[in-house]
Amino acid sequence: ARAEALLELPVAAENMDEKGFMQRGLELAEDITGSHISFLHFINDDEKTIELVTWSRKTLGDYCTAIHEAHYPVDEAGVWADALRQRRPVVFNDYDANPNNLGLPEGHSVLTRLISLPVIENGKVVMLLGVGNKGGDYTNLDIETVQLLANEIWRTVQRQRSEMQLKKLAQAVEQSPESVVITNIDAEIEYVNDAFLANTGYEKSEVIGKNPR
Repeated sequence: ARAEALLELPVAAENMDEKGFMQRGLELAEDITGSHISFLHFINDDEKTIELVTWSRKTLGDYCTAIHEAHYPVDEAGVWADALRQRRPVVFNDYDANPNNLGLPEGHSVLTRLISLPVIENGKVVMLLGVGNKGGDYTNLDIETVQLLANEIWRTVQRQRSEMQLKKLAQAVEQSPESVVITNIDAEIEYVNDAFLANTGYEKSEVIGKNPR
């Protein structure tokens, strides 16, 4: 089931918007671990502020009606954010027994068990993903499964965002009124935009591979 989920994620990313893709990733994590709720947060670069990205559809529809701020300090977050503070997965198989609980806001899903874990990139925690309320205790296999899915969700989202930025940049270059010429390290022209063709009168086939001189 885990292997199938990892194969499904890149396909889902091609057919869903970003939030829908992340919610699908959370659903897969819930299904494989037998969980009933899940959440995903991004961490700002200073690692001091958390951005709530989304709960799973099941969580929003059946369990949680609490209103959350989109951004809030790590210092105000509950024990689920220990995964950020400690930079490792944290597991609570008896959530109520934890002495450091800050309590839950009105409308929040009751928590009985919880896995919260970090995605770390370039030495920084960049995302937290959690699943909760499994019928029995969470195991090391559950932690491993959720970590693999979380890592893949993060990589996929960042790859799509990078591709989107590249598309915007390419569109800006293509539509620029200024002539743009790109060469390789041997000074051979690899690309010219429409403005260059209009300003010089050359056809693209006449300049590709030539030296700008």
